[in-house]
Amino acid sequence: MAVVQGGGPQNTRADVCTTRAVFERHMAASETIDREVELVVWPEDVVHPAADGRPTPERCSDDLLRATEATDRLTRLAADLDAVVVSGWFEPTADGLANANYSIAQSPDGTVTDRYDKVRLVPFGEFVPLRSFIENFSDEIPGRDVRSGTGPAILQTDIGTLGISISWEIFFDHRARDAIGNGGQLLLNPTNGSSYWLTIVQSQQIAASRLRAVETDRFVLQAAPTGFSGVIAPDGEVLQRTGVSEQKVLYDTVELRTGRTLSVQLGAWPMLVYGIATLAVIQGRRRFRKVGESDLDPQGDGTVVHELDGHIGTEPTGGDDRAGSS
Repeated sequence: MAVVQGGGPQNTRADVCTTRAVFERHMAASETIDREVELVVWPEDVVHPAADGRPTPERCSDDLLRATEATDRLTRLAADLDAVVVSGWFEPTADGLANANYSIAQSPDGTVTDRYDKVRLVPFGEFVPLRSFIENFSDEIPGRDVRSGTGPAILQTDIGTLGISISWEIFFDHRARDAIGNGGQLLLNPTNGSSYWLTIVQSQQIAASRLRAVETDRFVLQAAPTGFSGVIAPDGEVLQRTGVSEQKVLYDTVELRTGRTLSVQLGAWPMLVYGIATLAVIQGRRRFRKVGESDLDPQGDGTVVHELDGHIGTEPTGGDDRAGSS
């Protein structure tokens, strides 16, 4: 398999004039693939076409990327590599009322075998909570929300069933459980952190992918346009990882696995029960300690139990009477 990172600058914003450049960087990286692979994974939202009839703004130095062109070139890529190509798309929905953030799987003959629309969306990033209220205070919010998907988190392909968690969905164990619970044999994490700066978010996402790998007992393939992309083994080991902004293709051989771990079957319940039990034990020990302390001084007036003779009473000022006089 091959995980493609097109590279490019960080700390960028979505701009219709830059979408072609992002697509071209990933196409250029894919064209360097020099060996037989069965699967090619592209990041989230690197195929961001304009409608076929939309004119190119004068400020743009290149023609806008069109959906027809993007589809044709990805179809040729899958045919040239004789591989399944998974690519991340972002475009308006057919009714024009929302945006769609999704990944598709194309077979070597160009057939789109499956599509997964992102389910767990980023508040204020992909949708605006309380939109009608917030619009009264800002005119900079996005014009359309992303429409959440409703299907299972898998892509049916010629090589098997691929589980998928798009972008920050990897931070939520229930999204990976949905993928593997529906037959996912490995877990894909196409993501896009190019709008962030430095490596804080990227490092957190690699860490989350490691957790999901261990929980699901699956290889995880993380693909990001500007990093970090990575290959994570089922035991959580990071087998490969790219740097920030570099253009690179990661090659590896991964196993398509079956079966469901206890984590996939039970989710967070074991940890929740363990946490409640731990709190109960701690609280019980505190209560036991308080009871023990009150038994030594039941009156709360300084009365003690003498360690040697067991008599109860305040200590005599003259010391222990048992000493007597000689």
